[in-house]
This record gives sequence, structure tokens and C-alpha cells, in this order.
Amino acid sequence: MANSLHLALLSEGTETWKSCICSHTEVVADFSEAQLAHLNFNHANLIGANFIGANLSHATFQGTDLSKADFQNASLCSTDFTVALLSKVTLSRANLRAADLREANLSGTDLSDACLMGADLTGADLREAFLRGTLFQGGHFSKAIFRWCDLQAIDLGDVNLRAAIFV
Repeated sequence: MANSLHLALLSEGTETWKSCICSHTEVVADFSEAQLAHLNFNHANLIGANFIGANLSHATFQGTDLSKADFQNASLCSTDFTVALLSKVTLSRANLRAADLREANLSGTDLSDACLMGADLTGADLREAFLRGTLFQGGHFSKAIFRWCDLQAIDLGDVNLRAAIFV
């Protein structure tokens, strides 16, 4: 369950949350199982945040630092992570259908068994990402970087890989 104090601060608005959390960098946000659809977390510091099982569909995280955050089993449909820092994040079994991850840094991220159907990862950095069982159908990976990824048993059919980097 989410931390009730964190939810109370967030209920006052995301700007209140951002200003409070910036002055207390030791606080790790706990929004597990919370209903946070359509909220704006743009440019927030959410390093290590717990979003396990949360509903964040249609939320925005543009330019947000989410390094080491945990989104296991989270609903992230149509969520905007444009230019977000998602390094070493856990997104296993997350639903990222139609998510916008353009230019996002997903290096070292666990995307095992995640659904990325129809997601836009144009220019995303997926170096050393764990992709076993990930669904990519209809995704856009133009200019994405797949260096040092294990792509065995991955179905990349019906995926736009124009100018993607696999070295």
C-alpha cells in the first residue's frame, strides 16, 4: 500500500509534491497500488520510487529522474516518459501499451514480460536492458540503441527498427 502521507501531499497537487520532495532528497516515494492516472510528474525527482501495481495510465513523466524506481505490474498505458531517466528501473510485467518513451534512457532496465505493444521508443537507450518475454508488436524503435541486450526469443515482427543500433 502507498504511504498515506505521500498520497496526502500529492492530493494537494503535483507541484506541492515536487517542492516538498526536492527539499527532502532522502525521502523515497511510495505510491504502490495507488490510482495516479492522468497526473503530471514532469521534471520531478523520483529516484527509487515505489510504483508497484500502481495505475499511472496517461500520466506524464517528461524529463523525470526515475532511476532505480520499481514499476512491477504497474499500468502505464499511454504514459509519457519522453526524455525520462529510467536507468536500472524495474518494469517487469508492466503494461506500457502505447507509452511514449522517445529519447528515454532505459539502460539496465528490467522489461521482462512487459507489454510495449504500440509504444514509441524512438531514440531510446536500451543498453543492457533485460527484455525476456517482452511484447513489442506495433512498436516504434527507430534510432533506438539495443547495445548488449539479449534479444533471443524476442519477436520483433511488426516493429519499426529503422536506424536502430544493435552493436
